[in-house]
Amino acid sequence: MLAVAAAMVSHTLKYRSQVVTGMAFFLAFGTITINRSPDVYSLYANAVLALALVVIVWRLRWFELEIFGILVAFLTHFYWLWPIVEKMGPHHVKFEGYTLSGALLMFYWLAFRVSYVIRRVESRREENISTLAALLNVGLLLGVSAYQSVHVPIHAFEFFLTVGAIELAFGQLPITRRRRTAFIVLTTIGATLLVAAFPNYATGASLSVLWLALAEAFFLVGVFTREIVFRRLGMTAALLLSVHMLGVDAGGVFRARLLGGEVASDPRLTLLFALAAVVFYLNSNVLAHRRPALIETGLEKRYFPWFSYLAGLFAGLAAWTAWPHEGAAVAWSALALATAWCGRRWSMRELSLQAHVFMAATFVRIPIVNLQTAPAHSHENWRLATVLASAVLLYIGSRYAGPAMEERKRGFAATYTWASSILLTLLGW
Repeated sequence: MLAVAAAMVSHTLKYRSQVVTGMAFFLAFGTITINRSPDVYSLYANAVLALALVVIVWRLRWFELEIFGILVAFLTHFYWLWPIVEKMGPHHVKFEGYTLSGALLMFYWLAFRVSYVIRRVESRREENISTLAALLNVGLLLGVSAYQSVHVPIHAFEFFLTVGAIELAFGQLPITRRRRTAFIVLTTIGATLLVAAFPNYATGASLSVLWLALAEAFFLVGVFTREIVFRRLGMTAALLLSVHMLGVDAGGVFRARLLGGEVASDPRLTLLFALAAVVFYLNSNVLAHRRPALIETGLEKRYFPWFSYLAGLFAGLAAWTAWPHEGAAVAWSALALATAWCGRRWSMRELSLQAHVFMAATFVRIPIVNLQTAPAHSHENWRLATVLASAVLLYIGSRYAGPAMEERKRGFAATYTWASSILLTLLGW
């Protein structure tokens, strides 16, 4: 079947048909899939086919075929990995052929990356297709590599650092700099992965950090190339990431605490939520104000405010996981002050509304948690300090309440001061 596939590829090239040649390659990759062998050597043909496809794409400029080739090469490798990894369970160890499998994944990525760098692009459409292929290439490399990895943080850190440095180096080559879009894409991918390497090492949450890095890479490429398609892909990936983080990362902590598990600080999740909050705040508040031309459609007009609210939610979760007891109220009141001040300073309605939510959360949590602290002498001092600090922060925050709604500013300021006074009254009582 592999010989027949090779003959088909060579025959279809005579007719210059991208579709029929793609079908021949599909048969060839399918041959590898149905003849799966437990040893990694069966994937050598996968590497040969990927290299052959790169040569054809480069010679005939069939850039759509490259997208198909990237998907099939990495997914065929994933299909080979799947029964091995699933058999060992989530905390698997290095299996026979682990190193060679990783080397083959790097080979696919480098082959398609060289193809992206050396190609000649003559239209905006070809550049957009090439950009999508470049993003898929690094995304599938990281995804499949993360699936087979043994989840050692230092290994993930080194991997992110290595791939990011190579992508950044590709972006600075003279041949790449002649195509501004290619320079922007590779530089953005490289810088994003280098930055993501450190949180990935600190949190150990490789899936969430990986997802966040890829979503941000898509979004920033769309920003710098002024291409709405990539911005929308980044928005969609960020939304899916948010659902995953809320349902899996935050949901796991909530269920553990609800069922009476140990309530302790979680620095890993704190850093993850804080990182997501910073990224979403920069996207929705900084970029939207510095580049108002980005907001071209009704979808984007809704995206930027809602992701500002998601950023606020993740900031609150970061405080909740860092200080699971009385300290969360102080952190939320500090967030109320910070968002109120930023909302007044830059006239951002979304931040002002978030300040009100943080103020309300502080007001509800203090009677439920802080004032119910056991009456040991040391606990009384801690209760006194946390409630006093929260009340003072809310009093200061009342000065900056509601910049986007000036006619209701006095009402919001009064709400803050009343909340502080009630909390101090309860503390005195």
